Amino acid sequence: MTCLLRNKNKQLLILMLFFIGEVILGSSPVFALTQSDDIDFYNQKIKAAEVNGILYKLALKDKRISVKAVGYSENKQPIVKVSLVSLKKNDAESKVKVLIVAGQHGNEPSGTLAILSFLAGLGGDKYNKLLNHVDIDFIPLVNPDGWNKETRGNGKGININADYVLLKTPEARAVVSVINTESPNMLLDIHESSTYKSVLTGKQGYLTDVVSQLETSNNANVFKKIQDFANDHFLPAVMKEVFYQGSSAQRYQGAIMRLNQPLTGARSTINTLRNYASFHDVLSILLESKKDYQKRHFSTPENIKERVKRQKIALNSVLDQVVIDKANILALTCCKESINQKIIANVNYSLNKLKLSRNISLVNINTGLREIHSFPNWSDMTASQTYQRPVGYAITDNEGQLATWLSLHGIQVIQASKGEWSGINLRLKEREERKEAGIGARIEIIFHFDEEEKVLKLNPNNLIVPLNQPLGVLASLLLDPRSAYGLYQSQYENLTLNQVPSIVPLNAMKPFK
Repeated sequence: MTCLLRNKNKQLLILMLFFIGEVILGSSPVFALTQSDDIDFYNQKIKAAEVNGILYKLALKDKRISVKAVGYSENKQPIVKVSLVSLKKNDAESKVKVLIVAGQHGNEPSGTLAILSFLAGLGGDKYNKLLNHVDIDFIPLVNPDGWNKETRGNGKGININADYVLLKTPEARAVVSVINTESPNMLLDIHESSTYKSVLTGKQGYLTDVVSQLETSNNANVFKKIQDFANDHFLPAVMKEVFYQGSSAQRYQGAIMRLNQPLTGARSTINTLRNYASFHDVLSILLESKKDYQKRHFSTPENIKERVKRQKIALNSVLDQVVIDKANILALTCCKESINQKIIANVNYSLNKLKLSRNISLVNINTGLREIHSFPNWSDMTASQTYQRPVGYAITDNEGQLATWLSLHGIQVIQASKGEWSGINLRLKEREERKEAGIGARIEIIFHFDEEEKVLKLNPNNLIVPLNQPLGVLASLLLDPRSAYGLYQSQYENLTLNQVPSIVPLNAMKPFK
């Protein structure tokens, strides 16, 4: 398939817009403009630079839209934020700030294209009413390098949506920067999931059978009132609205890779954007829609027209429900919950004894018919490790590197005062490796420590991370050696038996001598 636009004059206009917007052209093809002013993504693929060109063109036509580069990819392509606000001077404090993210995986184009289609169709009274209640920021294409190569990873092959702890990728850093700068009340992270799975389909003959699925944060340490609101009200209401608009959606059923595997639901790791963003007191929602089996025959390549339609219906449904629940969302995300003194460092999944199995619809690849299959229901999630929340942490090594990393997260650090501080001595007594429940493809490293009171002699070269700050819970999960969610899970310091970590929990925020 060629990547030529049908109208050469339009191509020249788009190229000119690229340079106006400081957009650097990509090198390879992912569905392009027709000769009309309407956007048709359904018959040709477009490059990441052309996506940005369309966004700049829309901004020139509509004063409600503005486009700004917020970072650059591994291969130096711009990552842009598109802001959509009403031209009326409304009270900003009474509006919900929404951040919509798409294109973290370059081989999942429908979310990005749905955003382009949404922005291209902003005419009419409906969207003016919407903008009376919400301000929207979009990051339509987080991963332009992966988009051009049609790969899941970025320019270095790294999965961006598994990088929200270490922030090794410039793409994840760009997203976190927008979260810290814009302080959204609500975040929507848009993805696709292929119905084809290597074992389930290739060896067992079944495709997954989900049109769209929704999930919220499930980490046990996030603001519980927001979690409850999402689970008990917001997501069920969105699913109903999706149905009313002619599609279907359900709660996230888990990654089904083979028959009879235990179903645990979504992971609680904070490496993913959905869980990471929730520690910013955000109503954080994952939208994942079906990526159709490519060997089927469709009216457009890879059924992209229907895929974009699904995403757009779900996107509109989420925004409609945000308007309905505006007061609740503002109240929940603007007020801090009382501090939980116990941090859940890790969780176990086990068989739900009240509901031993779940019935899941799958599609027989040979007959095309739906079949119901039973899966063990490992949905009981219990805390396997906890620790008392300290008042802060002392960083006694690699201070400069860690200060830079924490600043990327928006976490505050201060210089230590010279003197003796009261801390907790953690000495590694056991290092355990185990397969995670469910799919069982990933290895979890569990640390067990002996704990005792310790007198620390600190100096001004050392750093203190206080936990009485807005991102205090996130800071604890990232820094504490006992946490299964943070820095030490990435082999930081490569702890060996009897070793004491250089990041030390503190009992007080001042030296006692």
